Amino acid sequence: MQKIKKISHLFYLFFKTLCWLLPSLTVYCILFHLQTMLHFGWSPIIAVDQIQNSGQFSFGHRVIILTIQLLPLTVTVFICTKLASLFHLYEQGILFEQENIKLIKGISLYMILGELVQIIYQPLITAALTFTNQPGHRFASITLGTTNISTLLTAFIILVAAWIVKEAHILKTEAQLTI
Repeated sequence: MQKIKKISHLFYLFFKTLCWLLPSLTVYCILFHLQTMLHFGWSPIIAVDQIQNSGQFSFGHRVIILTIQLLPLTVTVFICTKLASLFHLYEQGILFEQENIKLIKGISLYMILGELVQIIYQPLITAALTFTNQPGHRFASITLGTTNISTLLTAFIILVAAWIVKEAHILKTEAQLTI
């Protein structure tokens, strides 16, 4: 049990750190280093050669890109928050209780929400990134691939696992009440 508590503490710290680090780095990089991010393939949705005049994004345009980027980032931060809470419970030795089940279910629901957000995010970010392109070279696109399907499948498996653990918890509780 000590190993579980020790590892859980490390994961708790890791996910708590991500909750603050991801938004901070995203804001900094988009506002001050967008061209570098694009050069190193920040967005797998759009190839860097499809973005013309990437060095000419105004500050206002960068704020718009940041606002669009906040859509999936918010979901990611919520998932990290739930994971930090879950590992904090594990650190305290609370393993299969109602709180854990709610957190696990919440993580899977946020994963599903994240995939739905992608449907809105992808056309918005591609349109924003190609806005400075010449007319006829601007576009908005959406891609759905195996990664999206894998994420949804994983989320549904986690959701089913949470339901199974919930049912097991109910059976355990009923068994404890039986004399």
